[in-house]
Amino acid sequence: MAQRKTPLIPKPRKLPAGHVLDENVRRLMNKPNVVAAFVGKKQRKGKDTGQLSLVCGVSKKIPEKDLEPSHIIPKAVEIPITRVRSTRIATDVIPMHGRFEAQANMLGPSDLVLPDQFTQATIGIALNHPTFGKVITTAGHAVQGVPTGSPMIVSSGGDSFSVRLAAEPRINQRTDHALLAPENQDIVGNFFRDVTPLGPPFIPDPNQDVGTPLFILPSDRDVITVICRGLHGSVRVGSNLIMNDLILTDLRTVDGDSGACVVDGNWRVWGVLLGRFETTDDNGNLGNFSVFIPAFRILLLEGAQFM
Repeated sequence: MAQRKTPLIPKPRKLPAGHVLDENVRRLMNKPNVVAAFVGKKQRKGKDTGQLSLVCGVSKKIPEKDLEPSHIIPKAVEIPITRVRSTRIATDVIPMHGRFEAQANMLGPSDLVLPDQFTQATIGIALNHPTFGKVITTAGHAVQGVPTGSPMIVSSGGDSFSVRLAAEPRINQRTDHALLAPENQDIVGNFFRDVTPLGPPFIPDPNQDVGTPLFILPSDRDVITVICRGLHGSVRVGSNLIMNDLILTDLRTVDGDSGACVVDGNWRVWGVLLGRFETTDDNGNLGNFSVFIPAFRILLLEGAQFM
């Protein structure tokens, strides 16, 4: 006779329901010098023990003998889980100096540029410029014809920031970029969606980097996965203009992506978007590419540093 298997059931909770846990965390916050409290892992001599605990961050550790009994953080907290069952959760006291500051949105890769009510483009990278200080880049053709010094808006994380065109856009056989200088230079950085740091710029090697998976960082949708289809490319971008040393990927970009950067799996910046290139061969087969200017070239031309 087949032996009955024990039915699978969820593991018993180690911690109580959310509202009960919240009440105990808030109770710990009422202790003097406690600046933060949360469920975390207990540490011993700076090493994670793996034990769940109620962590209390204090601005200053005070000996228990100098505290009133009601001000002492207990070694453990007894918390009811059901009417007949409770659990004992250890506490951990760690020093936490400083103060809380709200993290402001930063101006950098994938933010949206609005030169006027009819045009949009995308921020590529942030640079430390020898003349203009901390600036951000976008596509030169997106702001072509805009007078130097003109104000425009950059949208970052739902907030709007004022920037100005720092210099006349550079549009030639080597590059197509513009520099935008924000009113507040302290909020400039190479962080994708204000979180993930980018860099450094990478110079791909055609001997081994063709075929590498890459990621385009657009302003208004998810990261776009593409493959590097060509390096050291030359493309005719106008009746009298051929641009050289370009990076070609699958065509996945759309209007408004101009200026966006493309990175590899290590978040190294390969290039910034120039535009799209669509062709057909003699058999009618399409060859469609998104085309990028190498990021390092912009740094060289501007004498700037990647932030």
